[in-house]
Amino acid sequence: MLALKNSHRIVNSKSEEAKKYRSLFEDSDGALIGNFNSDIIHKVFYCRKCNTEVESKTLFSYQKVIKSLEKLLR
Repeated sequence: MLALKNSHRIVNSKSEEAKKYRSLFEDSDGALIGNFNSDIIHKVFYCRKCNTEVESKTLFSYQKVIKSLEKLLR
């Protein structure tokens, strides 16, 4: 059974990964605020049985692929 839990990721404002969270690291004019680390907290699905974490985007993409394959095989 899947449950929701918080996941933490430390992201530096100058890193490539920070581009995903652009609005957090820019001021209202779009200029980079500075060089700092930020703790990004987001929800993930967690399986208590196998201790696996899956992000919702990954889970929903997987489900979409499975449905497409099922349609194709019919």
